[in-house]
Amino acid sequence: MHYAMRPRINSKDRFLREIAFLKKLKPSYMWRGELVHAIIAEVLSKSRFRKITLAQASKALDSSGKRYWDDSLERAESKNPKSKLGSDAPIIMEHYYKDLDDKLDILDILDLARHQLTNFFQWAEEKSLFELLDRSSRNWIDPPVYIPSSPGFMVDDVKFITKVDLALESSNFSIFDWKTSKNPKGAFHKSSEYRQTSFYALWPHLEMSHELENIDIRIIYIGGSKPNEYSFTISPHDVDALLADAELLVRASAELLKPDNDFTLEDFDWATSARYCQWCPFQQICQRELS
Repeated sequence: MHYAMRPRINSKDRFLREIAFLKKLKPSYMWRGELVHAIIAEVLSKSRFRKITLAQASKALDSSGKRYWDDSLERAESKNPKSKLGSDAPIIMEHYYKDLDDKLDILDILDLARHQLTNFFQWAEEKSLFELLDRSSRNWIDPPVYIPSSPGFMVDDVKFITKVDLALESSNFSIFDWKTSKNPKGAFHKSSEYRQTSFYALWPHLEMSHELENIDIRIIYIGGSKPNEYSFTISPHDVDALLADAELLVRASAELLKPDNDFTLEDFDWATSARYCQWCPFQQICQRELS
């Protein structure tokens, strides 16, 4: 297990090279979401210098999307993990596992991405987001993770990262998260998005001493027919339960990553749904081991 967790594309070990290549695979729906998030971050980052219009943002989205699409196609065909667009450039899973969707079309993907971007602009105008950004005393726009200043809070000696899309500090503290999916089914407070983003409030509360009542979590769904926002604050009574959950996650991860662990295939349970296997980038290795 520990051996397989350190793959390199230039490794002398063929199996590690294969794992490193498969790690770059990403389903098209995830790639589309990241593409939209990246354009929104660019729009917000430049808004204090010049306002970018929806037409300009859509043009940037199309250009970026086509470049990454062509890059992915070329690498999937050649099985070359190296990209001209940087080490983080993904390979779209459907380009590699062609039986996933043989009708995948970049034009359809970009149409949906532009719709999501349009919904974002509509919501941002209605809620005066650019004015809020201008008036903020501090802001975090799609901040990088895995660096000392990343948003998050400490759990024992481990930093629990909170991957926010935007945070604004003024008289209160607002945390924004764009969801490119449609509205959640059922009650929002029972959704995975609610649980996930509840952790975000612990960052300004524990690390910057903001009162919980002044920390707004704002979740904006832009994948439906129109944008939809859910806003909430967390109660002081929620803090202990959230910290306990964070500690469990950190403890479980630490246990899994112990260098002396020697897991075998039998140590892992079957996936609860075939969909998990369908969108797993490592299905090629799994199928070979099970055959």
